Amino acid sequence: MVSKPYKRADRVAERIQAEVSEIIARDLHDPRVGFVTIMKVTLTDDLGLARVFIRAGAEQKRALAGLRKSAGFIRAALATRMALRRVPSLVFLVDTQSDKTTHLLDLLDQISRPIDKTTPDDSTDERSAE
Repeated sequence: MVSKPYKRADRVAERIQAEVSEIIARDLHDPRVGFVTIMKVTLTDDLGLARVFIRAGAEQKRALAGLRKSAGFIRAALATRMALRRVPSLVFLVDTQSDKTTHLLDLLDQISRPIDKTTPDDSTDERSAE
């Protein structure tokens, strides 16, 4: 098995994930953005665009709208926290991969359950034969 080389974009994406999470939790005061979890950040190789995948529970559409409106503020705050020549543009998206993964794990769990092979009630057959 050949492992994928660890690129600079991957390291920067991890740092952006941590920083954006902190900025949202501490500095962002948009009432639309409640409890938001940053699931993953993907970054283009040229570090120009960061896709930020979020989960926000029941108010997901509202939180996504608030984050998209606050993208400039978050990017500016990110610029003060990270030493990058150019801070990437931020695009906020809903994380659907987690739903797919959860569904797949549920299906695998159902498959791995032991099948009950007992007959309904073997003792009643013996009594009726006597």
